Amino acid sequence: MRTQRKQLTDLQKGEILALKEEHQSQRVIAKKLKIPPQTIQDFLQRLKKHGTHENLPRAGRPHITTEKQDQELYNTATTQPRIKYNKLRELLNLKASIRTLRRRLREEHIRKWRARGCPKITQRVANERLQWAMKYKDFTEEDWSYVVFTDEVSVEKGDNVTDVWVFRRLGEWDRCLPEQVKS
Repeated sequence: MRTQRKQLTDLQKGEILALKEEHQSQRVIAKKLKIPPQTIQDFLQRLKKHGTHENLPRAGRPHITTEKQDQELYNTATTQPRIKYNKLRELLNLKASIRTLRRRLREEHIRKWRARGCPKITQRVANERLQWAMKYKDFTEEDWSYVVFTDEVSVEKGDNVTDVWVFRRLGEWDRCLPEQVKS
């Protein structure tokens, strides 16, 4: 897979032009800006040839999806975060590959993440916890200083251990939590 070359930023282009106005050589400019001399030479040649410092459009394969389809893809992935890629493609009637869908979603910083797990509790346990909290709600800081808490965790193997994957953006932790209380 080819690596994508970095483009000069507008700031770098401005610095090159400013140093060129001061009659600095291409080699000196390259050294000062820590940019390869060939890049400086290519930039100045393109500027002279095209009369603009703007990057020209590059040739490449056009997107198989339209902007409208891309927007529908983003909206569907965010409103139905648990949908699978095959179902998503089917639902939107897209001819694109799963890889293309993944790329389009990544352009919007949306990807599949493992859903954050939470312990499921029954209604009975939820009521018991509420009663316990109500009983000790008036405890003072001194009262709590005599209490020792321990973390008790039970681990079950085999029963519904498959991970749940959801579409979301980085930082959207609480958006896709599973149900917390069993009925």
